[in-house]
Amino acid sequence: MLEIREIIRASSQGVTVPVLCKGDDGALYWCKGDQAGLASCRNEWVCGCLAKALNLSIPKFDIAKVPWELFVAWRNLAVDVPPLIKESNPYVFASRHVEDAKDIVSVREIKDVDESDQVKIFLFDEFIRNVDRTDSNSNLLVTAAKRWYVIDHNSSYAENFDRPSFVSDHLFKNSIHGEAYRGKDAFLKQIKEVFTVDFLESVWSEMPNSWVSDDAAEAHKERILKTIHGE
Repeated sequence: MLEIREIIRASSQGVTVPVLCKGDDGALYWCKGDQAGLASCRNEWVCGCLAKALNLSIPKFDIAKVPWELFVAWRNLAVDVPPLIKESNPYVFASRHVEDAKDIVSVREIKDVDESDQVKIFLFDEFIRNVDRTDSNSNLLVTAAKRWYVIDHNSSYAENFDRPSFVSDHLFKNSIHGEAYRGKDAFLKQIKEVFTVDFLESVWSEMPNSWVSDDAAEAHKERILKTIHGE
């Protein structure tokens, strides 16, 4: 398991206030833990594993352990630090920092994403009920070399998912009118073949006990299972 060796700073952006850290592999990671909420961490892990299995471009990610002493030292030095961990839950979702990447902030920039990939991202978000990839909040990174990455799936599995609102707000809503959308069935079939009950059970078992041991986690899991059955 990845272990955090240095806590650097909290992000100035994002509702969940990710924290930039350095892992024992020497790489930088944006970390979400107790400050983001355990449901957010579970969503990030489950959706990240699905994105990876579908070969969507997503930054390397892991579940990392933050030594309590390291967090206490950072808290004593910094001001208004987010509650990244608790002694009872030292684990965080860690998404690798992408060098030379920036958020897509305008509709014009979505042209950097191929139309077929736009369709895949749209269908992926629809399946995981992710209502948080919009014109004003793309949760999509692009590098100078025009490589894109999907990030931030903490708002997935929305309880009151409304498809018309999802479509009207989605960053790639126009992709459903393009030629590439006609081939959507192949990707939808791939999603359903990958995201089975066994797949969910497997990725769920990889999460630390402190993330999945309460009643809220079980209710969360049941909500995710409903998407598998199309409910």
